[in-house]
Amino acid sequence: MTTKAKLVKRPTSVLLPERDIDKSPVLECVGLGVTFGGLKAVEDFDLTIGRTEIAGLIGPNGAGKTTVFNLLTKVYQPTAGAILLDGKDTHSMTTAQVNKAGIARTFQNIRLFKQLSVLDNVKVGLHNHYKYSTLEGILRLPKYKKVEKAMDEKAMEILKVFDLDGEADVLATNLPYGKQRKLEIARAMATEPKLLLLDEPAAGMNQGMSQNVNPQGGMGTAAGGMGVAAGAAAGAAFAGNAAEGPWVCQSCGATNAGRFCESCGSPRK
Repeated sequence: MTTKAKLVKRPTSVLLPERDIDKSPVLECVGLGVTFGGLKAVEDFDLTIGRTEIAGLIGPNGAGKTTVFNLLTKVYQPTAGAILLDGKDTHSMTTAQVNKAGIARTFQNIRLFKQLSVLDNVKVGLHNHYKYSTLEGILRLPKYKKVEKAMDEKAMEILKVFDLDGEADVLATNLPYGKQRKLEIARAMATEPKLLLLDEPAAGMNQGMSQNVNPQGGMGTAAGGMGVAAGAAAGAAFAGNAAEGPWVCQSCGATNAGRFCESCGSPRK
């Protein structure tokens, strides 16, 4: 005979944008944790992101920000807690399945296909939405040509938003650092995610370059435009330091030693 588990209501101080109050969150983390041997890297971590929210996660080096992103994308498997993406539990999903379900991310260290062109890097992000068979590709059948043309057009549309359309044929390795950052975000947006995770997108940039991640700068404008141009990320999360986060995000939370410390609402107030 099985006994029914007792459900316990957890205290919450979730803050969501007013426009998202009547919508289910795009992401909910409840009691999330991971242990490596005897080390608790993340413990009892709660996070909720609204459907149209740009949320920030700030904290010192080693606070667990990237580890949380690795848990959300199943680079690491959580040892405790639950992750709900659009209301669905992701516990049994692989990294690839999480991406197909709607989470895309960038990395602290840029991870592009360096020997592919700028255009082809973005086309890689479109693979979930455009299909043709291996045989159609080998024989260059009409469906292959039709799909490739549609992918080229969509990729160019995304590159134009990021002001990279003029360098579509340039190898990714030949782009300057700031444009490689933009290209990585463009590729992530090409997957048409429900949630976009940006892991320190201004890392390694000087003050002038990092202005492009400001909402008044190019990258912030691009993220807003993508919702219209490609129907992409409904919500976004940003991991970074206290100097970067507040001006990029609509709401901000602080983490330290793998624990969520405080949600501080709009950091601009």
